[in-house]
Amino acid sequence: DEAFANEFHCKILEAKKQFRPLAVSLDKPIGFCLWYYYCKYKTSANYVTLKNLLRGNSNESGEHLDECVICDDGGDLICCDSCPNAYHLSCLGLKSIEDEIEWFCPDC
Repeated sequence: DEAFANEFHCKILEAKKQFRPLAVSLDKPIGFCLWYYYCKYKTSANYVTLKNLLRGNSNESGEHLDECVICDDGGDLICCDSCPNAYHLSCLGLKSIEDEIEWFCPDC
């Protein structure tokens, strides 16, 4: 399902493609994680993001969405430091975030 696909994407980014920490964070057997990665994840658009990030490209290179994940409008967006998701603060019910900290979206 799509929710698990998003969770897997965020967790594999956090684990930097290390399957043991990935399996622990997902509470899944390592065999399942390997199967999912090779049979499902590698055929997804998220795989390109993972490859680019592991090569040293960050989300700051323009890989974020141009519209809010919640309302589909553009404008002043905050970007997740782990995946391409972008949000309006108001859509998340936030007034502000600190500029100097890493910020991870609700999916991550």
